[in-house]
Amino acid sequence: METQADRGFETATNLRTALVCGVLVFGVCLAVIRIPPVEPYWIVDNAAKAVMAERLVGSHFRDFSFEHPGGGIDPAGAFFPVPGYAIPYADRFISIFPVTYSAVAAPLLALFGPTGLRVPAAFGASACAALLAIWLIPVVGRAWAVGAAMTLALASPLFFYGITVWEHSLTAALSLAAWMLATRRDLRRLLAAGGLIALAIWFRAELALMGVALASTLALRWRRALPLLALAAGALLPLIALLVFNHAVYGDWIGPHVSENVRPADVFSNLGMNAFAIRARVLMSLLAGLGSGGAESWALGLALGLAWGTGMLAASRKASWGTWIALTLSLATWAVGFREIIEAQRPLLALVRFNGLLVQMPLAGLAGAGFVVAWRSPDYSELRWGLLTGVVYIGITILVGISVHTAFAAGVHWGPRVLAPAFPALVVLAVAALRDIESSRPRAAWAGAALLTVAGIASSALVAGLVVDQKSETAQLEQEIRSQAATVLVVHDAIFAQHLVGLWGDKEILRAPNRAALQKLRRYLGARGLESFLLFSPVNTGFGHGIANPACQVRARQHGRRVHYLDGEVLECPTLRR
Repeated sequence: METQADRGFETATNLRTALVCGVLVFGVCLAVIRIPPVEPYWIVDNAAKAVMAERLVGSHFRDFSFEHPGGGIDPAGAFFPVPGYAIPYADRFISIFPVTYSAVAAPLLALFGPTGLRVPAAFGASACAALLAIWLIPVVGRAWAVGAAMTLALASPLFFYGITVWEHSLTAALSLAAWMLATRRDLRRLLAAGGLIALAIWFRAELALMGVALASTLALRWRRALPLLALAAGALLPLIALLVFNHAVYGDWIGPHVSENVRPADVFSNLGMNAFAIRARVLMSLLAGLGSGGAESWALGLALGLAWGTGMLAASRKASWGTWIALTLSLATWAVGFREIIEAQRPLLALVRFNGLLVQMPLAGLAGAGFVVAWRSPDYSELRWGLLTGVVYIGITILVGISVHTAFAAGVHWGPRVLAPAFPALVVLAVAALRDIESSRPRAAWAGAALLTVAGIASSALVAGLVVDQKSETAQLEQEIRSQAATVLVVHDAIFAQHLVGLWGDKEILRAPNRAALQKLRRYLGARGLESFLLFSPVNTGFGHGIANPACQVRARQHGRRVHYLDGEVLECPTLRR
């Protein structure tokens, strides 16, 4: 008979196992983060968060607004270089991105330099691993739990968000912790779960959908108002504080990041079936991937549908053939996307096309079979409502994305970032599917798990290499521009002005989006006494056309080793003087 001491020992052992998982994940993330150069960033989102953190440190945590990067030569802001990424704030500017991640990272930036900016992200990935291990060990055993935890953190897209300046690993950890707390009808635990969801919303507004998903599953489970009221009460004060903060700082209750990307009027515009089908196809890219278009796009969607459908059908009949079909389809789809990205001349453009769950997280293909197993087997009674929350969150996110004009389905990121909070649920569902066939074919089950893990690790290794190369190519371009004598740098697209934040303060950075604006800027700079300026003209990147000008002379050419996101020419152009 198990005694209290035995249970205490087992709990302590489980916690030590979870801690080891978390420490190992944190160490791996930190090792990749420390590969030089440390300072440059993946894309503009990360650079914007870095700017806010730097301003917080520079102002002793009193202010995160910033000056016009070209304000020394353009004090009126006529050629402000990052429209769309920042809005006016008094006589300065303020980023539209939520400041929460930057506020958390700023003290670490002050202590550890650029590495510190990425420490919260690494901590989020390690927390996910530790929490998942704690959640799973009593249900599936230590081996499966540790494998699931390490797969989630190191062999899924979550790893990418653990090595970049982004908050998605933290929101995933907060969501997972909320699920774990809400498994029992304990008012204190439900209050805490509501508080964690509200904290996640401070990081990312779309985590409000996780609150809706959790409330929906609680209502379905308990069919009483009290658990919902407790969840809402826990979230109330943090959400009121967020609204007050947004209004005080931005003059906008919901904040500019939401306002600039989602407009309520858009929900009711373009409601025709053709527009709806286009949105549905784009949002399907979250789950399957867009592919290269046409038949390939639909083939990816069909593979996902077959993987989930056959898995659910077979599992409902207590058969394993559906899991093997799902496993085969998932690995085949992953192989196609992996090859496309690794062989592409512009890998980041290929990434946008092959960015769905089935491609970047092939274990998600087993979610259909795993869901039936988890719902049927009493072994998963402590987990199934958390798993259902993750599934409902995916569904709600897809529906909301279809309903509004927003580009969050696509982007230069590894895996569908808005679905990151559901990643733990997908890993557990895959474990449930594989464990279901373990009793009859244990070696085959572990072989399937190994294949999925190897595929995930291969993807993580690929993206780690791309992150390092992206930072190296950014540093190379910044150094080329920094070495030029001209003091003004002109770009045609705000993407480049925001991405190259390492040059802020070294050059006056301005924007001229087209030829007419460039001519106007040439006259303006000439009137200010300048003879020339630098113009960054991207070449065949797919992200911008540049502005050709025969009067300009090439001072440097950027050709990346692998990523080619910033390939182009650094030109020196004459101003127009009267």
